Amino acid sequence: MVKPEDFTKVPVSEATNIPPSCQFVEVFRDRYWAVTIDGCLLWYKGNSPQCNSNRAVTEHLTKGLGHPGADVLFLPLVYRKHDCRDYI
Repeated sequence: MVKPEDFTKVPVSEATNIPPSCQFVEVFRDRYWAVTIDGCLLWYKGNSPQCNSNRAVTEHLTKGLGHPGADVLFLPLVYRKHDCRDYI
């Protein structure tokens, strides 16, 4: 069973801000995201983004996340910052 503590939450405002050019980022484009009631994107175990390009898939996914009140939000761009030291 998936539990709320299995997820990392990132505020939408942080994930959609264009990062400084000196940062290493991964970009997700035109996706529907599972968003918590307090306005955060969800990442399962900190690695797997809870999003999809198909709204119906994200709606189905959102029902079993263990976050009551989670909704689906379309975001044209999301930036995931990485620490380059993780790849050494």
